[in-house]
Amino acid sequence: MLFLLLFLAGFAWRSSDASASDSLIIVSLGGLAGVFFLMAYRPSAVASADPKRMDFMTLLIWTILPKVTWISCAVCTISILLYFIKTGNKGYEQGLMIHTTITVIGLLMLGFAGFRGVKNARALLPMYYRAIPLLFAALYLLGYV
Repeated sequence: MLFLLLFLAGFAWRSSDASASDSLIIVSLGGLAGVFFLMAYRPSAVASADPKRMDFMTLLIWTILPKVTWISCAVCTISILLYFIKTGNKGYEQGLMIHTTITVIGLLMLGFAGFRGVKNARALLPMYYRAIPLLFAALYLLGYV
């Protein structure tokens, strides 16, 4: 939350042509990317009584999908950071495309899991409350919106 507030403050300060705002944006995006990356290693919210009886869809939704989505959020945040640094190349576009693809596929898989009856699939929605705004930012920077 702190890094998000720092980013918003730096972005608002950027409109007044202050040179320190770019540094604030870079530091906050780097910290936010670190938080997103570390969220991928958080233990799963669902503790199965017998992990041997977990079917593939439950494993996919509760273990693999959150890890891949959090890492793609970190990649997208670093790509946005590279956009603000203005390195002179378009390498950030690959990271934005990675996040766009993973988020759309993840949302489709989450919808399919809801129809298939995976228990507590809606508990992953707070993760997508962070991934979807990044998706829109990525689409905007890629020129699709």
